[in-house]
Amino acid sequence: MKNRKNELVLSAIGLVKAGEALEAAKAKLRRLVEQGVSYESEEMKMALDECLQLQQQWRELEEEHLKLKKKISKG
Repeated sequence: MKNRKNELVLSAIGLVKAGEALEAAKAKLRRLVEQGVSYESEEMKMALDECLQLQQQWRELEEEHLKLKKKISKG
């Protein structure tokens, strides 16, 4: 049981780190928009792609975390 709780804590840490990276990517997108960077520019496309990738990563980590949490609560 202790190992599972450690896994849960590590999972939560990973989720927080992914969330921080996602928020930073969103802030970068906002800055680009505020600076008037063209939506068609490579810089904007790359920033959007990074944001979408991080969002997907966060969702996957969240799903794994919730499954682990549910497994621990049943055990």
